[in-house]
Amino acid sequence: MFTSLMTLNSRISLLKFLNINFPNPLATFFEYVDFKQFGMPNFLKKILPNNDIENSSNNDRRILDSATSQEGPSVPYNQYWNYSYNTLFFDNCGGIFFSTLQILGLYILFKLLFKLTPAKRKKIKHYLELIIIRLELKMLAVIVATRLLQIYFGAILNFRYATFGSVYRNISFAVGILYTIILVFLVIVCFIHLFLSKKGKKNRKVKWIESLTIAIRNLSFTYFASSKVGRFMPLLTMFVSNFMITITIALLTQWPLLQLIIISLIHIMMIYLFLTPKLFRKKTEKILALTTEVGSLLFCWILALIHLLGSAALSAMKILSWMAITLALILMISGIVSKIVEGCIQWRKKKKLAAQAKNENKILQDSLQENQSKARRQIYISHNNDQSSASMIKTENPIDKMQNALDLRISDLEKEN
Repeated sequence: MFTSLMTLNSRISLLKFLNINFPNPLATFFEYVDFKQFGMPNFLKKILPNNDIENSSNNDRRILDSATSQEGPSVPYNQYWNYSYNTLFFDNCGGIFFSTLQILGLYILFKLLFKLTPAKRKKIKHYLELIIIRLELKMLAVIVATRLLQIYFGAILNFRYATFGSVYRNISFAVGILYTIILVFLVIVCFIHLFLSKKGKKNRKVKWIESLTIAIRNLSFTYFASSKVGRFMPLLTMFVSNFMITITIALLTQWPLLQLIIISLIHIMMIYLFLTPKLFRKKTEKILALTTEVGSLLFCWILALIHLLGSAALSAMKILSWMAITLALILMISGIVSKIVEGCIQWRKKKKLAAQAKNENKILQDSLQENQSKARRQIYISHNNDQSSASMIKTENPIDKMQNALDLRISDLEKEN
């Protein structure tokens, strides 16, 4: 859920690069909604040598423009509010890359500890394995979910405005290519898994493809695997739709209305797919997905109205800007509320299941005690029956003997007479 909220914020923050004269409340809102580099500063700019920034060629200076809010070469997108985007990949995603290196270092450390821990220490190895899985998901979440649109934007400008010269720029370009390869690799893996799932093939050699795809699915909404639409929804929602939105904003800078039309069509397509029956495993996720897409679509339409009205209708533009801000806040708050509601539902389900399990255990214990008491009674009764039959046998023998003795005595008396 956190990843979906971050993706929503990234989409909204990217819309400020449309060449539209936003009213002042909306322009100020765009500045606060952007999370920049996921809260991580770009230490690489201070570590790597970057002495030849001022020695850029005249051709680069004609293409690029240094804005007051950006450090280094940047491309102007919104001429009204001077919103620009850096062309160097490290200027856009240096903090993301630095945080990924930190996670990767911790992952290698705990992986070595897991290998060095003896097999007898099962409990320690279990906890180390959980930490390793957590770090894998966190590293994948940084690349795939939380800052995917920013990485897309940085990779596109990394190829469009390739700049070299210093160590910082050269490594920045190389890392941009590396991230592009990683994203293309993940898309190919999802396509391969989709093809294998259709064919019903299961091969141990490509088992890692299934595990990686499952990890990517866990970062998205949970869909029914049996649904034909649900099999390719993680690929479509996380990679394809976000890439189409990003490349539309990055390249079609001269046609803001066309940009909004394309982005609106993407949202309409996603709404149509989300309405597919038996697609989501959880109703809360379906409601959140539809709310997010419908709200984003309305947000684009409000921006289109602001663009069409122009500065002539300033009061109407301000009203529309406050409507856009309110809508964006509602979407963000709905994501948080849906997370709380889902947590409450899961807690109630766990509590109900625990109560049912407790009742079943009590019923099972009572039935076991009752069966044990019945078995004891049967043993006791059978034991008493055996004793009574034995005693009857023992009492019958003396009587028979006495009767035989009496008969012999009578026969002796008769002989004497």
